[in-house]
Amino acid sequence: MISICRLVEGVPGKPGCVRYCSDVPPTDNVAREARSNPWVKERLLSLDPIGQSLSYEITKNNMGFIRYMAKLKMVGGGGGHDDGNEDGCNLEWCFEVDPVVGFSEKGFLVA
Repeated sequence: MISICRLVEGVPGKPGCVRYCSDVPPTDNVAREARSNPWVKERLLSLDPIGQSLSYEITKNNMGFIRYMAKLKMVGGGGGHDDGNEDGCNLEWCFEVDPVVGFSEKGFLVA
């Protein structure tokens, strides 16, 4: 769960901007690393409001990612809600990632 997400570089929502995400508020780097709280910096590569998609890459992290790039795309008509509301959508998530020490493929997809 992400509890901290803040802009660290660039213009919000514009390709090239970088955000910092963590599950705990940052204090000082030494203390954060000592507690092994996961954190990541992500760069927005593209944003397509008409095609309802975006892509991003991890630039820095403490979880072992060497190379990670992903694309998220909204695809129509999720439907089938228990409340009878057919409005909705699905999210298509495609990614490329180098193997990460300590993660199995199944563990990565569930985490």
